[in-house]
Amino acid sequence: MSGLVEVIKYFYEDFILRDFLAYVTPGAILIGAVILLQFSDNLSQVREIIKEIPFILYIPIFGVLFIVGYALEGLGERLGILKWHGYCNDEQALKALVYIQSIETITKEVGLGDRLRLYRERYSVKKHMCGNASVSIALSLVLLFCKILYPILFYTALVALTSILVIALGFGHHDLLKRQTSFENEVLEFIKAIEKRNAIK
Repeated sequence: MSGLVEVIKYFYEDFILRDFLAYVTPGAILIGAVILLQFSDNLSQVREIIKEIPFILYIPIFGVLFIVGYALEGLGERLGILKWHGYCNDEQALKALVYIQSIETITKEVGLGDRLRLYRERYSVKKHMCGNASVSIALSLVLLFCKILYPILFYTALVALTSILVIALGFGHHDLLKRQTSFENEVLEFIKAIEKRNAIK
Protein backbone atom coordinates (compact mmCIF):
# COMPACT_ATOMS: atom_id res chain seq x y z
CA MET A 1 0.00 0.00 0.00
CA SER A 2 2.85 2.37 0.85
CA GLY A 3 4.30 1.78 -2.61
CA LEU A 4 1.04 2.84 -4.23
CA VAL A 5 0.95 5.95 -2.06
CA GLU A 6 4.47 6.85 -3.16
CA VAL A 7 3.55 6.37 -6.84
CA ILE A 8 0.53 8.66 -6.50
CA LYS A 9 2.59 11.17 -4.51
CA TYR A 10 5.28 11.23 -7.20
CA PHE A 11 2.71 11.46 -9.97
CA TYR A 12 0.93 14.46 -8.48
CA GLU A 13 3.91 16.31 -7.00
CA ASP A 14 6.53 15.85 -9.71
CA PHE A 15 4.97 14.62 -12.96
CA ILE A 16 2.15 17.19 -13.18
CA LEU A 17 4.32 20.17 -12.26
CA ARG A 18 6.55 19.58 -15.24
CA ASP A 19 4.43 17.82 -17.80
CA PHE A 20 0.72 18.36 -17.27
CA LEU A 21 0.35 21.50 -19.36
CA ALA A 22 3.09 20.61 -21.84
CA TYR A 23 1.96 17.07 -22.73
CA VAL A 24 -1.10 15.77 -20.87
CA THR A 25 -3.31 18.74 -21.75
CA PRO A 26 -2.55 18.73 -25.51
CA GLY A 27 -3.11 14.96 -25.51
CA ALA A 28 -6.41 15.45 -23.69
CA ILE A 29 -7.52 18.09 -26.21
CA LEU A 30 -7.08 15.67 -29.11
CA ILE A 31 -8.54 12.63 -27.33
CA GLY A 32 -11.42 14.76 -26.04
CA ALA A 33 -12.15 15.99 -29.56
CA VAL A 34 -12.22 12.40 -30.85
CA ILE A 35 -14.61 11.34 -28.07
CA LEU A 36 -16.89 14.34 -28.63
CA LEU A 37 -17.02 13.74 -32.38
CA GLN A 38 -17.52 10.00 -32.02
CA PHE A 39 -20.14 10.11 -29.27
CA SER A 40 -21.75 13.49 -29.95
CA ASP A 41 -25.23 11.89 -29.89
CA ASN A 42 -24.67 10.14 -26.57
CA LEU A 43 -22.59 12.45 -24.38
CA SER A 44 -24.64 11.70 -21.27
CA GLN A 45 -23.50 8.07 -21.42
CA VAL A 46 -19.88 9.20 -21.80
CA ARG A 47 -20.23 11.39 -18.71
CA GLU A 48 -21.60 8.45 -16.74
CA ILE A 49 -18.73 6.22 -17.81
CA ILE A 50 -16.21 8.89 -16.79
CA LYS A 51 -17.86 9.20 -13.38
CA GLU A 52 -17.49 5.45 -12.83
CA ILE A 53 -13.75 5.36 -13.55
CA PRO A 54 -11.84 4.40 -10.37
CA PHE A 55 -9.37 6.98 -9.14
CA ILE A 56 -6.37 4.66 -9.55
CA LEU A 57 -7.07 4.30 -13.29
CA TYR A 58 -6.44 8.00 -13.81
CA ILE A 59 -2.69 7.31 -13.51
CA PRO A 60 -2.50 5.13 -16.67
CA ILE A 61 -5.06 7.41 -18.37
CA PHE A 62 -2.83 10.44 -17.77
CA GLY A 63 0.07 8.31 -18.98
CA VAL A 64 -1.72 7.65 -22.28
CA LEU A 65 -2.55 11.35 -22.61
CA PHE A 66 1.11 12.16 -22.00
CA ILE A 67 2.17 9.73 -24.75
CA VAL A 68 -0.31 11.30 -27.18
CA GLY A 69 1.00 14.75 -26.26
CA TYR A 70 4.55 13.63 -26.83
CA ALA A 71 3.59 12.11 -30.19
CA LEU A 72 2.07 15.47 -31.14
CA GLU A 73 5.36 17.15 -30.33
CA GLY A 74 7.28 14.58 -32.37
CA LEU A 75 4.94 15.12 -35.30
CA GLY A 76 5.32 18.89 -35.01
CA GLU A 77 9.11 18.58 -35.02
CA ARG A 78 9.06 16.25 -38.03
CA LEU A 79 6.86 18.69 -39.94
CA GLY A 80 9.17 21.56 -39.02
CA ILE A 81 6.43 23.35 -37.10
CA LEU A 82 8.01 22.93 -33.66
CA LYS A 83 11.61 23.20 -32.49
CA TRP A 84 13.09 21.93 -29.24
CA HIS A 85 15.92 24.48 -29.25
CA GLY A 86 16.97 27.66 -31.02
CA TYR A 87 20.61 26.75 -31.70
CA CYS A 88 22.23 25.91 -35.04
CA ASN A 89 22.34 22.20 -34.23
CA ASP A 90 21.62 19.66 -31.48
CA GLU A 91 25.27 19.55 -30.35
CA GLN A 92 25.30 23.27 -29.61
CA ALA A 93 22.01 23.00 -27.73
CA LEU A 94 23.23 20.11 -25.57
CA LYS A 95 26.57 21.81 -24.91
CA ALA A 96 24.70 24.92 -23.74
CA LEU A 97 22.46 22.74 -21.55
CA VAL A 98 25.44 21.11 -19.83
CA TYR A 99 27.05 24.51 -19.27
CA ILE A 100 23.84 26.05 -17.91
CA GLN A 101 23.33 23.15 -15.53
CA SER A 102 26.88 23.57 -14.24
CA ILE A 103 26.22 27.28 -13.69
CA GLU A 104 23.03 26.39 -11.80
CA THR A 105 25.02 24.09 -9.54
CA ILE A 106 27.73 26.68 -8.90
CA THR A 107 25.32 29.56 -8.25
CA LYS A 108 23.12 27.45 -5.99
CA GLU A 109 25.52 28.23 -3.17
CA VAL A 110 24.66 31.94 -3.42
CA GLY A 111 20.94 31.37 -3.85
CA LEU A 112 20.74 31.88 -7.61
CA GLY A 113 20.83 28.28 -8.88
CA ASP A 114 17.25 27.39 -7.99
CA ARG A 115 15.94 30.63 -9.47
CA LEU A 116 17.86 30.13 -12.70
CA ARG A 117 16.53 26.58 -12.98
CA LEU A 118 12.98 27.76 -12.25
CA TYR A 119 13.04 30.48 -14.92
CA ARG A 120 14.52 28.12 -17.52
CA GLU A 121 11.95 25.46 -16.60
CA ARG A 122 9.08 27.94 -17.01
CA TYR A 123 10.26 28.99 -20.45
CA SER A 124 10.64 25.36 -21.46
CA VAL A 125 7.21 24.31 -20.20
CA LYS A 126 5.45 27.26 -21.84
CA LYS A 127 7.29 26.61 -25.12
CA HIS A 128 6.21 22.95 -25.17
CA MET A 129 2.68 23.83 -24.06
CA CYS A 130 2.17 26.38 -26.84
CA GLY A 131 3.63 24.19 -29.56
CA ASN A 132 1.96 20.92 -28.60
CA ALA A 133 -1.41 22.56 -27.95
CA SER A 134 -1.31 24.26 -31.35
CA VAL A 135 -0.69 20.93 -33.12
CA SER A 136 -3.41 19.25 -31.03
CA ILE A 137 -6.01 21.92 -31.76
CA ALA A 138 -5.12 21.97 -35.45
CA LEU A 139 -5.58 18.19 -35.75
CA SER A 140 -8.83 18.39 -33.76
CA LEU A 141 -10.12 20.97 -36.24
CA VAL A 142 -9.11 18.73 -39.16
CA LEU A 143 -11.13 15.87 -37.62
CA LEU A 144 -14.06 18.23 -37.03
CA PHE A 145 -14.11 19.40 -40.64
CA CYS A 146 -13.78 15.81 -41.81
CA LYS A 147 -16.74 14.78 -39.64
CA ILE A 148 -18.86 17.65 -40.99
CA LEU A 149 -17.87 17.61 -44.65
CA TYR A 150 -16.94 13.94 -45.22
CA PRO A 151 -18.47 11.88 -42.38
CA ILE A 152 -17.93 8.65 -44.29
CA LEU A 153 -14.17 9.26 -44.10
CA PHE A 154 -14.09 10.03 -40.37
CA TYR A 155 -12.90 6.57 -39.31
CA THR A 156 -10.34 6.52 -42.08
CA ALA A 157 -9.05 9.86 -40.82
CA LEU A 158 -8.83 8.46 -37.27
CA VAL A 159 -6.86 5.42 -38.42
CA ALA A 160 -4.56 7.63 -40.50
CA LEU A 161 -4.01 10.04 -37.60
CA THR A 162 -3.30 7.18 -35.18
CA SER A 163 -0.80 5.69 -37.62
CA ILE A 164 0.92 9.04 -38.09
CA LEU A 165 1.23 9.54 -34.32
CA VAL A 166 2.63 6.02 -33.86
CA ILE A 167 5.22 6.72 -36.56
CA ALA A 168 6.03 10.04 -34.87
CA LEU A 169 6.67 8.14 -31.61
CA GLY A 170 9.04 5.81 -33.45
CA PHE A 171 10.97 8.73 -34.89
CA GLY A 172 10.88 10.36 -31.46
CA HIS A 173 12.62 7.32 -29.98
CA HIS A 174 15.46 7.56 -32.48
CA ASP A 175 15.74 11.35 -32.04
CA LEU A 176 15.91 10.99 -28.26
CA LEU A 177 18.51 8.24 -28.54
CA LYS A 178 20.74 10.58 -30.53
CA ARG A 179 20.13 13.47 -28.12
CA GLN A 180 20.80 11.29 -25.08
CA THR A 181 24.06 10.03 -26.57
CA SER A 182 25.15 13.56 -27.51
CA PHE A 183 24.20 14.84 -24.05
CA GLU A 184 26.16 12.09 -22.30
CA ASN A 185 29.18 12.79 -24.52
CA GLU A 186 28.97 16.50 -23.69
CA VAL A 187 28.82 15.69 -19.97
CA LEU A 188 31.85 13.41 -20.25
CA GLU A 189 33.79 16.05 -22.17
CA PHE A 190 32.84 18.65 -19.57
CA ILE A 191 34.01 16.39 -16.72
CA LYS A 192 37.27 15.63 -18.56
CA ALA A 193 37.89 19.37 -18.98
CA ILE A 194 37.35 19.95 -15.25
CA GLU A 195 39.63 17.06 -14.31
CA LYS A 196 42.31 18.34 -16.68
CA ARG A 197 42.08 21.83 -15.21
CA ASN A 198 42.30 20.47 -11.67
CA ALA A 199 45.30 18.33 -12.62
CA ILE A 200 47.11 21.40 -13.97
CA LYS A 201 46.49 23.25 -10.72
